[in-house]
Amino acid sequence: MRTPARVLVTAALAPLLLLAACSTGAPAPSASPGTPSTAAPSASPLPSASPTAEPAALPALVDLVIGPGALGPLLVGDAVPPSADAAIVVLEPDYCAGGSAGIPAGSPDAERWVAAEPYRFSYGGLAFGTGVEADGTIGAFQVLAPSPIPTAEGVVAGTPLDHLLSLYPTLSTPIDAVLTRLYVLDGLDGILVFEVAWEDPANPSGYWSPAELDRVFAMTALPTGAAPFAVAATDGGVGGCPV
Repeated sequence: MRTPARVLVTAALAPLLLLAACSTGAPAPSASPGTPSTAAPSASPLPSASPTAEPAALPALVDLVIGPGALGPLLVGDAVPPSADAAIVVLEPDYCAGGSAGIPAGSPDAERWVAAEPYRFSYGGLAFGTGVEADGTIGAFQVLAPSPIPTAEGVVAGTPLDHLLSLYPTLSTPIDAVLTRLYVLDGLDGILVFEVAWEDPANPSGYWSPAELDRVFAMTALPTGAAPFAVAATDGGVGGCPV
């Protein structure tokens, strides 16, 4: 019996197919000269975004120090608003709005320059008060208990008078006020007034408890030549709202 022709053709091609399968190292045919390349163009690099400036870091509350004519990075006489790295005070337009004085919101009398957020206590109190003059310059700083802000020598509100005098032997002679005595420290940038709780023996008031007497009640930084003043029981603390 004869094999059909189509089977013989297939049998004849089998050795050639085996040879082609074994020839895996043969190079792929290259494009002929003049043939346009079909490779995808490389992507252009995207422009990088400009780096975002980090906000200036403010000093921590524990790093603030009050001194003659100064508090932290600011001096009395500096203009507001301060630079970003010294912005320990911020303007609050309606800080004194409402209250017992009935100041309307939006009134110029309602605005105050007050301690920035890092220098506020959880109950709403401020670590320091700031007085700003009509010309837009700082006129005073004030620290009252329970603020922990110290002087460079470590005096805080509540420091005993004897310890204060031992640290500052050049303080002025005391200036008698109604409920306190004022001791003035001179410095290159202004003065620092220590207001100390005092009982006038000739006119005792009974205002202070035994634990408060003869201790620093307030510290007020003022310009050179400014008149020292007392704030105890006056509702006239630096930067406060009318009552």
